[in-house]
Amino acid sequence: IEIIIQQVYRIRALVNNLLQYSRPGEYTQSLSPLNINQVLDDTLLLVRHTLEKQNLKVTLSLQAKCSAEGNVQQLQQVFVNLVINAANATQGAGDILIRSHDWYDNHELKGVVVDVEDYGRGIAEEVLPHIFDPFFTTRDNGTGLGLSVSYGIIRRYGGDIQVQSEQGQ
Repeated sequence: IEIIIQQVYRIRALVNNLLQYSRPGEYTQSLSPLNINQVLDDTLLLVRHTLEKQNLKVTLSLQAKCSAEGNVQQLQQVFVNLVINAANATQGAGDILIRSHDWYDNHELKGVVVDVEDYGRGIAEEVLPHIFDPFFTTRDNGTGLGLSVSYGIIRRYGGDIQVQSEQGQ
């Protein structure tokens, strides 16, 4: 029941984020300090069924010690999207690696970095510049909103979201 309630909050947050595209000035989320490693652990509970169904193994390397400021539901929405995208890119059984570590710039602690890595089919070079565009998708059943909304959430926090990929890797 707790997971269902968490998913309802995540879905509500997704709807609110979609509304923000049409009314960006009217919507704000409260931010609070959080343990990013705990958010990642909790997120895996939400996607466990999908991962098990595909026979995917997740390897965690959660080394971040710094707390991050954010909204748990919004960050879970980002991480669920990234993990599901990694699962969709992986054909058959495989591995997904999730890492967290503290982010330093010129030896000054700035925040947290989270990496989600899959060993799927990769992204074509001509597609790569468009993956954060609203409504852009390469999947038949995709909406093209997941990465776009995730990008918006991370940018509102003052963060950055990037992708590195080569087709076939």
